[in-house]
Amino acid sequence: PLRDDRCDDGTDPMCAMMPPDCPDGTILAYVSHCYECVDPETCQVVPLRDDRCDDGTVPVCTMMPPDCPDGTILAYVNHCFACLDPETCRPVANQMDFTNNQKVDIPDADPAGITSTIEVGVMTTGQAFHADVSVDIRIGHTYASDLVVGLTDPSGNRVVLWDREGGSQQDLILSSVIMTDQPMHLFNGIWTLDISDLAQVDTGTLENWSINLTIR
Repeated sequence: PLRDDRCDDGTDPMCAMMPPDCPDGTILAYVSHCYECVDPETCQVVPLRDDRCDDGTVPVCTMMPPDCPDGTILAYVNHCFACLDPETCRPVANQMDFTNNQKVDIPDADPAGITSTIEVGVMTTGQAFHADVSVDIRIGHTYASDLVVGLTDPSGNRVVLWDREGGSQQDLILSSVIMTDQPMHLFNGIWTLDISDLAQVDTGTLENWSINLTIR
């Protein structure tokens, strides 16, 4: 056993759990199928967070608390861990950017085109917060009106961002707001960008793209 069994309640933790690093003066125990840090004298659970910003819910115990940066506190928000500003009880960062810098050549005159993905993970900011989500895309191409560009969100909804517009314009820089004022947990998962070139001769490359969350 990894723990000191003086305060165990007879249950075993779920095997997906990672034991926390318990602070000095506490011991690791098995409590209600979870690892907990407890006071060895009273066997009471010692919270790992500062409770000033808690909303009364408790995180799923298979989650690992993040290492919060200086100036923030660890809180429990809507069954998630969150690193928050202790004065405002909101995330310190107003902007979260997820970027894919891998360049991909776009095949000429091929409706199948290419795809590129970004995985967004914002669980540690808590589900109680809302955000706007936007996308920035940079494509180098010698004839932008050859291109069709689409974006599929983690739930499978696809939007067309560019549909053979721009005439003889070269290169393409897109910036578009996809959703506004939505719960942040909806953005978790894989976002898929698709680009196809539907005409011959001119060619290009996906340079980079990003999913950007602006926290409200």
